Parts: sequence; C-alpha cells; structure tokens
Amino acid sequence: MKRVEMSLTQTNLQAILEEEALSEFINVMDYAKNDFNEGIYYCQNGYRGFAFTVEPSAFSGIEDFKNLVSFFDLELPVDSAIQIHSMPSVNLENIFINYYNAHQDLDKIKEKERLKGFFDERLKWLRYSVNNGLINERFPFYPKNWINIVTIMIPEKNKKKRGGKELTDQDILSYKNKAISKLIHFHPKEIEPTELIKFMTEMTDRTQEDWSPLYDENTPINEQILNTATRYCNNPDGIIEIKDSRGRKPSYYCQVLTTKSFPKRINLGETQNLFIENFSEKSDEPYMKNPFFTCVNIVVEDKEKEKSLLQAKTKNNQWQTKMMGPGVKFFPKIEAIDRESNYIDYLITNHDQTIFRMQFSICVFADKKGKLEEQVSAIESQFLKKNWKLQVEIDMALPVYLYSLPFQFDTRYKEFSKKFKTTLISNNAAITPLLNDMKGSFDKTPLFLTFGRTGQVQFFDNFGADGNANIVISAGSRAGKTFTILDFVASSLAAGRMVRIIEAGKNFEAIAQEFGGKFLRFSEDDDTCLNFFTDAKTLPDDPRELHPHETTTMIPLIGLIIGKKLISSADDDFDEKGESAIVSSYIEKAVRNAYRNHQRQTGLKHVKDELINIFEKQKKIDDYTDERLRDVITSISPYADENGRFYKYFNGPRNVYFSDNPLVIFELNDLKNEDENLMFVVLMALIQIVANEFYGEEFEDVLKNLICDEAWMILDHPFIANFLIRIWRTIGKHKGAGISISQDIELYFKNKDMEAIYNNSTYKIFLKQNPEALDKLSAEKKVSSDEFFLSKLKSLKSYAGLFSEMLVKVDDSFFISRIIVNRFAFYLYSTPDKVPGFIEVMRRLNISKNETAYIFTLIDLNKNMTVEEAYEELLIEKGLKERPILETVAPQEIHEEENEESEKVENDNALSLVDKIKTKFRLFFKKN
Repeated sequence: MKRVEMSLTQTNLQAILEEEALSEFINVMDYAKNDFNEGIYYCQNGYRGFAFTVEPSAFSGIEDFKNLVSFFDLELPVDSAIQIHSMPSVNLENIFINYYNAHQDLDKIKEKERLKGFFDERLKWLRYSVNNGLINERFPFYPKNWINIVTIMIPEKNKKKRGGKELTDQDILSYKNKAISKLIHFHPKEIEPTELIKFMTEMTDRTQEDWSPLYDENTPINEQILNTATRYCNNPDGIIEIKDSRGRKPSYYCQVLTTKSFPKRINLGETQNLFIENFSEKSDEPYMKNPFFTCVNIVVEDKEKEKSLLQAKTKNNQWQTKMMGPGVKFFPKIEAIDRESNYIDYLITNHDQTIFRMQFSICVFADKKGKLEEQVSAIESQFLKKNWKLQVEIDMALPVYLYSLPFQFDTRYKEFSKKFKTTLISNNAAITPLLNDMKGSFDKTPLFLTFGRTGQVQFFDNFGADGNANIVISAGSRAGKTFTILDFVASSLAAGRMVRIIEAGKNFEAIAQEFGGKFLRFSEDDDTCLNFFTDAKTLPDDPRELHPHETTTMIPLIGLIIGKKLISSADDDFDEKGESAIVSSYIEKAVRNAYRNHQRQTGLKHVKDELINIFEKQKKIDDYTDERLRDVITSISPYADENGRFYKYFNGPRNVYFSDNPLVIFELNDLKNEDENLMFVVLMALIQIVANEFYGEEFEDVLKNLICDEAWMILDHPFIANFLIRIWRTIGKHKGAGISISQDIELYFKNKDMEAIYNNSTYKIFLKQNPEALDKLSAEKKVSSDEFFLSKLKSLKSYAGLFSEMLVKVDDSFFISRIIVNRFAFYLYSTPDKVPGFIEVMRRLNISKNETAYIFTLIDLNKNMTVEEAYEELLIEKGLKERPILETVAPQEIHEEENEESEKVENDNALSLVDKIKTKFRLFFKKN
C-alpha cells in the first residue's frame, strides 16, 4: 500500500500541493470485498474504513438529534475519525436520465412521437437548468440533490489494548456492522467506489464535465477522482484557485470557513436552517446559492484520559475565579469561563458526556471571485445571527480544504492545524448539519417531477407506497390545481398508465389534442348510448347471470335516475332492514330478470317491463300494491319509454368505447348547462363504464387513474359521493386509483360519504389554501392540528408564470413541492385567457390550443421571432409546408464557412442563447 511518508506540516503541505496534482494527496486508495460481499476502503496512511449515504429528516428535530447522539457513542478505537459531509449535488445527469427513461412507454399513445418529443424537450430543459436555472434570469431557481455522507476511518492499531493490538479486516467489518445498526434511523446505504468517486470528484473539481465515471478496480481510487492536470493554488486572500494546468478550462474558486466559536445554545433544526432556511415562506431559493459542502470531522479520544484533563482544567478555572474573590465581577469574560467550566464539569460527572475533538468546516465554490466573496460574507452574517462565529481561512485554506474531504483524516494534520476543538457528544449532535429536503418517491418510480423549496429534485407516484393509490387534491382559486394535474397526466401517460378524466370546463382538451387522447363531449343532441347492459360481465359458468360487480354499480345508478339512494344486496354495506332495502330489491330483481330474458340486448325499457310485471303479480296474487314500486315505475319512465326524453342513453347497443386509448376525457359542461340531473346520471354511467373497464382482465397489469375534476360539483350530490366511495374502494383491488380535485377543502367534510373519500385516499395534496378555512377544520379536528404542519400549509404560494406550490401529505409525513415546467408545457397547461395575446393568436390563425402553445414557445426561445415566422415553423412541423431551400454555396466555401461559424459558436461565450440557436440553424440549413 502506497503511503505519504513526508513530514506533514502546514508549510510543506501547502508548497507541495501547489506543485503536485492533488490526486497524490487524496488518501483513499483501494476498495476490496470478501467472499460475503462485505467491502472496506483502504487509505495511504494505513487507515481503513467504510462510507454510507444517509437520509435524515427534512425537518431535523429531537429524534434525529437522539439518533445522532447514539451514533456518536459508537465504540471505536482511539484516533478513529467520524466524518459527516453534506452537499447540494448538481450531478443530476443520472437522475434526469432515469426520469426520462421512465417516460418512454409509448406503445399505446396515438401521438407517440409528440409525447416522446415532449419528454425529449424536458430532458434538454433539465440539463440546461443545472447551470442556468429552472425558470428565468429574474428567478434563477437551480435544481439539486441533497447528499449526506458518513465515513468512518479506523487506525491500524487499537491503542487501548496493551502494546497496541493490530486490527484485522474482520475487526473493521465488525465496526461497520455496529455503525449500520446505529444509523438505521437514517436509512444508511453503503457507498460503492463508483459513487464515492462521483461524490469526491464533485467536491474537488467543479470544472469537470462528467462527474459519473465508472470505477476501475485496476487503478488507485485517488487517481480516478481528479484529473492530473488539475492544480490548486492558495492565493494570499485565502481564495483557492482550482485551475487546469493545460489552460483548457476556466478556473474555479473555493473559500474555506471554519468555526472560531460555537454558540452556547443551538439545536439540530437551527443548524440545518442556517444553510437552507428549509421550508421558509420566501419565494426565492435559499441564500446559499453557490455550490458548497460541509464537513464535521470528529476524532475519537481516550475518554478517561480526556475526561481527567478536562475536569482538571475546569477545576483550575474555578480555583482561579475563587482566588479573585468579589473582584471577579469586574471581569465578565472570566465569569463566563467559570460558568461554562461548571456546566461542562456537571455534564461530564452527571451525564457521562463523551469527549471528542472536532473540526467544523464549510467549503464554498464559485466561478467568479466576486460571487464567492459575496456568498461567504452572507454565510458569516447568517451564522453570526445565532452567535456562531466563523472565520475565513487564509494561510491554512488549502490544508483545511484537503482534510475536509471524505477519508482525509490524519493525526499529524490534527496536531499541526490546531483546528480541532474539544466538544461533547451532545454538542456534536446539535451542530452537525444534516441537510436535506423531502424527495418524495425518489428511490421508486420517478413519475411526476417537482422541486422542493431548496431546489431538491422530487418525484411523486401515487402507486409508490403501501395502501391505496387514491388522491384528493384541494386548492383555492388560481392556485394551479389544473396545471398540476395536467403534468401528472402527461407523466402517467408516458409511463404507460391509463387515465380517464371527468370534467366540466375543457381544461384537458389541449392535452388530448397534443397526445391523441379522446375528448368526448356530451349533449342532448348527440346519439350517445351508455347502456351498461351491452358489455355487462356475467358469472363464469352462467352467461345469463350478472356478475355481482355489475349489480353493485347498476343499482345505485338506477337509484340516481329515480331519485333514491340505493345499494345492491351484493354490496358489503347492504342493510336488508334499511328504508331503501325494499326498493333496492325490487330493482335488483327486475334487473336480473331482464338480463336473463334479453341478455346483452337488455335496456332500461326491459327493466321497466319487469318492474311492471312485479307490480301486476303483486296486485293479482297478494291483492296488494306497493306505492313505492308504483313511484319507481313512474320515475324510470323518461329513461325507459321509447318516447321518453332520455330513452336513447340506456336502450340499444352502447356506442361509447375508448379502451384502445390510454387517455379519455369526458366533458360534461354542455350537459350541465342543459339538464343538471341528466348530467349526474351520465356521469354515474361513465364512472360505471370506467370501473368495469378497470376490472377487465385486459388491463389487469396496467396502472389506472380515474380523475374527477371540479369534484365539488360531483361530490356535493349525496348519491354520487356514496357511489364514488364504493368505486374508489373497489378499483384499488384492480391496480386502479381514484383522484378527486376540488377548490374547497371544506367540501370533503360536508357529509360522511365525502369524508370517507378523503379518509380513503392515501395521498392528500394541498395547493394554496384559505387560512381561515384551515383554522376552522383544525379546530374541528378534521385536518391535523399540528402547529408546524398548519404553518407550512398556510405558507403555500402560487406565482403566475413561475410556479405553484403543493404540500403532499402521506400518513404522518409530508413534503412541499414547487411545480415548475418547461415553456411548452407551461403554455399547453395554462388557461388561454390568462396568457396575454394567446386567445387572439389562436383565433386569428384558426389553430388549436396545443398549436398556439407551440407558437408561443418558439417566440419565447427566439426573442426576435414573429408570430408569422413561428406559424410557418408550425406548418413545416405538421408537414403542411416545406422548409425553404437556401441558396447553394460552393463546397469549399461551405467548408470554410462551417469552420468559421463552428469556431464562433465554440469560442464566443458572449453569444446569447437565441444567437447560438440561430447560428446552429444556419449551419444545419447549409448542410442540408
């Protein structure tokens, strides 16, 4: 094993670092696994160790604190080192690629090329946003992924044993297993060499273009982390210049801060917020805008020896104070030292506080010195508010930076640097920055992409957790609920899922136009037939007998037609002694008899005939007429008589089919305006058809979403709410989910059925809410009364053209997300009258909303492009017009001009994005 045997001092280390490649001084060299797949890292200085990524709470509190205290109490040999690193990683390529790949299941999409192009553009936008922000220059909100790394380094010998016992690899693995058990609450995941190289490359060389190299077991790890051409120069002002000795890349800069004095009182949550102001009410991103990483470097000391030394020191302080007598009051600093000494002595004596040596450092990066100095000044100021004094390293900047990297501890550095302060175990737990934001279903299906307030890339998947996949969504006016659900729909379609949407407002028409979904309007003038008997499922061994699934949906639907709340005897909630049981039994008997006689030709006409037969038999045999049955026959007539107003809907063969299309939207606004009761009947029939579709074997392995938009209109009807909760419960058994969307959260608590829909949904999604309504529901114990949760719920914001915020609650946990999309998605989802000029362009050019969105996107990306030019591009894209052929140029001239233009694109960094795009277009046209 190669070792650094030089005399390690501040002076020679800095001099050598400036002359040699930093990779020579990266400690970690090798990684090996035994036959049981257990691995250990090996270092140049004889240390061995292991590393984990951990996932702390987004809101660090007492539980995280207790778990850290327990972890730091891990029994390790003297001179072992525990390092905890936190950083906002922008090495997002693999995350974005995984997201993109999860949205390529396009076989059933009619306009699969458009949907593929939709996600192609999104991938480009995501890559661009890493350096340029997600939204615009005024709001440069950057995506990131919070990474927390724990490394433990163990020396060659255990000094506690007589003569210093040599530690074997098996001993190291034993410590590793103990560490895992202590970290279990933080979900430790062992770091393989490829990941370690990726993390350390991002920490050491921000000029790299690829931070995702694959581990080569034949090459020392330190040589795989850094390019040998990378040099580090410590300037007199303490700013480290990271430069490419070949001059191929611009320099990057780093400044290092360490702790001058810690605050006397602080907790883990406050430490976290010092960096990211996690989940604050601000609309801009946290003040830590630069790349950075933090390091807490803790050295395990001889507990008894350090305890004796510290107690001796505190007793000496107390003795000096006592000797000064009453005059000590004129020396407040000495009095403060005395109080602190007494407190430390108390903790050591009565609470067995373990003693450590600890270095706390922050390494901040920037591509410009001015940006770096501005950020460092902001950090110092932010920490000072909590009486935490930081100092910018000048002479020691480079060594401190080096020994703030993973696996970079050395006892010689500890001695000459004088940067390690004596701390107690509880201090370490309170000041260790575990920086995180909720990541949603980050490690599962990367379905619906959002961003935390800190910029954290988040994913949401309603099929990603235990329990049902049902969702309730609530949002105030103009809070962005339709915008949110539209992107969820696009993501679901591209992931191969089926989506059915019931709406009354044409919010989803454009997405159907763009991706080839079916947009079905219903009005009294249509020849629509929704006869549920046409494709009714029967018992496997008797095609004349209806399946119980069918009667559980048919009976409530007919109940709605006659104005009664009914359920089938096959339903678990059927009460044979209930008031409606007799009417339900009449209808169920008539339905079954009608189907036995006419099977798939059955309609409500035949059901009415059977009801009349029951009535006549009753009158003839029992000399009795039930007025309730007479009322049923009268009430069903408009749907059962040939001259009835609504006869066409449930008689004759059903003619509304859509199972070949993954996206179907039912627009009921026209029916709502004509006859609200008819709208509810049609609505219930559609839900019944969709439910049966979900139950079918053909789609048994397909994940399915049934979305009810403007649910206030639907759920306010007691029959519909009662029917819907039964559907919600049943489709979940067939990989289906019910999603209800409403403006008003109070709607879900109007009656027991609506409350059941709310409680039977694993996911509660809230957008901007009415604070007064929240307070009322909280007081009534209908939503959580937890003060922290309510404060975050009230903090949700929506900024037109920038983002909307949502809070996703899953059981007892929640996370806040910002819905931010690329420009085409923004225009596709936006309500036309809310985008200046949108409706005028759509009408003037006589084009659809999705085509108008394309035009507005082109104008956004090409600031000098006119509407007419964008329209021409649209016609070319649709194949309705050929691209104009440019004047031909001699081959030699083309070659020379291409070289000229290419060189200009490569070297002229001052070119705007629009100019670059236009230059590339010119090159493309010349080649073609």
